[in-house]
Amino acid sequence: MRRALLVLVCLLSAAALAQAADGGQPGGAPEAAGDPAPAQVAAGIPPAVATPAAPVAGPGPEEPAPSGFSLWLGETLFSTRRWEDGRTRWFFAEQLDAGYVYVRARSVVGYGRPYDRWVGLEVSPQFWMGAVGGFVGLSGAWRFVSLRAGALPFLSLERGFLPAAESHQKVDFETAHGEGKAKVVTLQAELSARLPLGPGELQVLGSLSHVLGVPEGMHVFEESLRVMVAPPWVWRARGGFALHVVRGRQHRVGVVVDVTGVPARELVQVRVGVEGVVKLSTHLEARLSVIPAVYSKDRLGFLTGEVPELGIRYTFATGD
Repeated sequence: MRRALLVLVCLLSAAALAQAADGGQPGGAPEAAGDPAPAQVAAGIPPAVATPAAPVAGPGPEEPAPSGFSLWLGETLFSTRRWEDGRTRWFFAEQLDAGYVYVRARSVVGYGRPYDRWVGLEVSPQFWMGAVGGFVGLSGAWRFVSLRAGALPFLSLERGFLPAAESHQKVDFETAHGEGKAKVVTLQAELSARLPLGPGELQVLGSLSHVLGVPEGMHVFEESLRVMVAPPWVWRARGGFALHVVRGRQHRVGVVVDVTGVPARELVQVRVGVEGVVKLSTHLEARLSVIPAVYSKDRLGFLTGEVPELGIRYTFATGD
């Protein structure tokens, strides 16, 4: 009997110790904070003081959403989105220029990536101060190189043909009694390129034109080339360097040298100036150019300079 009682006491002690190890509750549930285990009481050990758990940090205040102006400014200054990132497709593209004394609308139906690698039919009505005209022909581009060939008819609203002379003055237009308002057609082929170079780009252009519709013994002021022409040929060479003001976009400012020649008149006309472009969005940009004539045997004032640009350009293409 004594052995049985001793075995029973040992079993109860072992069970009590196991229960204390499991948290002091049946099924291993933890004891309430601050309640001593029976074994601790029996041994005279003071209960441990529970350490409060560290508070869990809640979600912080949400960052305010960027304003529309901030998004526009970031897109305008630093976005690298370009037309060459588009996909190859059939498209209709429109490039509209509007500003001081000019409006031009360049409409193209073509195939490829608009304004990057493409070929198509171009129709471009143009309105200058004192003349209307346009371009109809084929155009295309391959990355940095562009080519166009076609016809440029125009009608002067203010100036007529002038009798052939070694040089012309602006007053000649006011005193001339010619054959009414000048109306001619210029056949033109033009090759241009914009080549990345260091912090900017090198811009070059060359064109050859054949002027039709000028009466015998007369000269005409060709509106698109801005030079007094004796038919039939006119050549043009242009070069410049534009500095990218902000990396990753096409904000730029640069210098331009433009030389035009009329073999039948033994005339070489030189223009030098500056031009700048500021991107307002992917599709919209502001443009400024001032390129006056610095050398010519004609004295036609601002007429011999390239039409000053102070306006905006909107560029669009379907599927963008």
